[in-house]
Formats: sequence, C-alpha cells, structure tokens
Amino acid sequence: MRVSILDDYQGVALDMADWSAVRGRGIDIAVERFPFADEDAAVRALADSEIVCAMRERTPFLKSTVDRLPKLKLLITTGMRNASFDLATAKQRGIAVCGSGVGAAVCANKIAGVRAALIEDHFSARQGVEDDHMNIICLGGRIVGAELAWDLVEAFLAAEFSQAERHLRRLGKVAALEHR
Repeated sequence: MRVSILDDYQGVALDMADWSAVRGRGIDIAVERFPFADEDAAVRALADSEIVCAMRERTPFLKSTVDRLPKLKLLITTGMRNASFDLATAKQRGIAVCGSGVGAAVCANKIAGVRAALIEDHFSARQGVEDDHMNIICLGGRIVGAELAWDLVEAFLAAEFSQAERHLRRLGKVAALEHR
C-alpha cells in the first residue's frame, strides 16, 4: 500500500507524527513537497497511491485525474473542505472524502449499491466486509488516531465477503430497499 502526502512545501509532514507504526506495516509513504507541473505529472507520481492526503488546494483532483488513478480509494484533506477535489467524481468512484467520517457515510449510503460504514474498531472493519459486504470504509480523523486508522484500513482491505447464504440473503434484502 502507498500513501502520498501532497503539497508539503515546508517538509514538515513526516515530523508532525510518529510514522513508525505505518512504515512497520510495510506501507510506503511518499511526500510531494512541490506542486506538480501538470496533470500528467500528478498522475505519474500518484499512480500507485491508494490514499492521498492533500495538505493544501494546489493539486486539483478533477474527473480526468481521478479517472487515471484506479488504485485511489481515499482522499483526505487537512481542512473542512478542499475546493480542488471533484467531489462528484470521487463519489462516483466510491472514494470517501470527509473530515469526521459521519458525512461521508451518510452521503455514500444514499447511492444504490454502496454499503458504507463509519468504522472505529478492528472487528467492525473486518466483519463489515465479511458479513455485510461493506464496500466503503469511513473514518473520522478527529475520532481515531493514526495508528488505529491504519489498522482499520488494513483490516478493511484484507477482508473478503464470505458468500455465506445468510449474508447473501441479507444483502438481497438491502438491495430490495434501494428500489423502494
């Protein structure tokens, strides 16, 4: 897994937290200190990133950019909003964008086929996928710390839907509610 931190022109991102737990899990952290020359440069640099944290609004995530980043799963911003994110495209791709996690979960679950949950513990991150076929994890940056957040994301990404008959029946009932 790769995480990219963007627009860290002062070079402080890696000094602001203890990243040893993240690196200890084999997660690559890439820090981009300067703005990208153009969209192609951004796509080249972020091609392997599943998570992108934008510290400022210098890197636009337009539809054309997001469409060229198939591994992207989560966009994080350091402020309450980020005008450079194409939120409609992020929503369409199932990429969660939020500060608290609550709004992302509420909004995401309005889309047919989305099964999003605000997750705060390891068991729910795994069980939500295995039993309920959760396909979007929402995290509250003000609720869970960095180490727990990594644990939750790893559990979510490693889990697989069980295909158990009772879980398939439950999923069918949820799908029926979407068509009411």
